[in-house]
Amino acid sequence: MIDEERSKYMNAGRIARDARNFGAGLIKEGKSYLEVAEQIEKFITEKGAKPAFPVNLATNNQAAHYSPGINDKRKFRSGDIVKVDVGVHIDGYIADTAVTVEVGNEQKYAALIDAAHLALENAIAMIENNMPVRRIGTKVEETIRLLGFKPVSNLTGHEIRRYNLHAGKSVPNISDSNPDILYAGDVVAIEPFVSTGTGYVDSSGRGGILRVMRERPLEQELNAFYVWLKENFGYLPFSPRWCLEFGADAEKKIHTLLRYGVLYEYSILSDTGGGIVTQAEHTVIVTEKGCEVTTK
Repeated sequence: MIDEERSKYMNAGRIARDARNFGAGLIKEGKSYLEVAEQIEKFITEKGAKPAFPVNLATNNQAAHYSPGINDKRKFRSGDIVKVDVGVHIDGYIADTAVTVEVGNEQKYAALIDAAHLALENAIAMIENNMPVRRIGTKVEETIRLLGFKPVSNLTGHEIRRYNLHAGKSVPNISDSNPDILYAGDVVAIEPFVSTGTGYVDSSGRGGILRVMRERPLEQELNAFYVWLKENFGYLPFSPRWCLEFGADAEKKIHTLLRYGVLYEYSILSDTGGGIVTQAEHTVIVTEKGCEVTTK
């Protein structure tokens, strides 16, 4: 990895860290999901970067892939367990980080939140060049189960490349036979998910997060919107909220492109047993003797 690339990854990481911490501080009873997401995204752009994906605010049994929509009226309630998942990029160099916040003063799920953080710390501490990712999965699972909880078995960390959030290699949260190996220069997001339920997630509704999937011939007006999407977001995830600047009919065009299979909408992923899920996440650059955490 050349110095310029490393510098952009590190700068994106610092902004993502600050945005994550800023966002966590916004989570209060009565605060709206939409207001929090927009404030975090504005924070990122004011720092000279761009969101790498819409701010995720999955709550309670939801593990991932929920971002508030244009007319979202939901507000946080006391006792909610909120995953604040933030992505930032500078010129396509991405940082991805998350923290879990419990709304209110009861702190009923403090141990569940701490389990995700400890699993993340233990995973990061063992990363080195030429490491099989299955060793990380084994450590994450051992950490979580010793604390009396379950790792979410079908969610993983992921390799990151320029303009590519999920670039190939995956980092499991359980002991498995994944053949991937981490090498110096790899950039990966490590993200343990911890559950009081089944430890397995499935689709549970529309998440309000979109991505360009493929090209196809389009009529002129619709093609102009498609070109605008590619110019602004490439293949990174985006929110319908961000498309309003194109025009009042952006939502209609989005629905058409979804129907054509040009766009893909992520589904909310929720624990199948209704268990509460927590998450902690950092992005790291693998080095010869360990790793650098970009988002800490």
